Amino acid sequence: MRRDRTLATSIADLYATAIDISASDAGVSRDISGLGRFADSALYVLASLAAGPKHGYAIMQDVQEAAGVRMGPGTLYGAIARLHRRGWIERLPSSDRRHPYQLTPSGRAILIREFADLRAFADEVLQGGLLP
Repeated sequence: MRRDRTLATSIADLYATAIDISASDAGVSRDISGLGRFADSALYVLASLAAGPKHGYAIMQDVQEAAGVRMGPGTLYGAIARLHRRGWIERLPSSDRRHPYQLTPSGRAILIREFADLRAFADEVLQGGLLP
């Protein structure tokens, strides 16, 4: 599968994107911390899908290339199921056994918020002299 966008360029685009969460999303969970120990794998999946729709194996490859993290099938598909239940990703129609997924507007908003929080934390650590 040829990718025109990389995970890194997608993440950069997310910082530059303003997303309005509409009132129709009022019932959708807006906090990734509710995923507990599964938050990291969920964030990897969301970040991978920011580059465009992908099926599971392509997500695993993308995460491996970009983050150096090997996600096993159980971890990946567990994260996909949790993200789908929260309305942050959706399954696209497929003509074969591979099922592509894409971010929803709520998923994109969550991803932007999480990266903004991570960036603010990193800035605090780096600028606040918290590192030796």
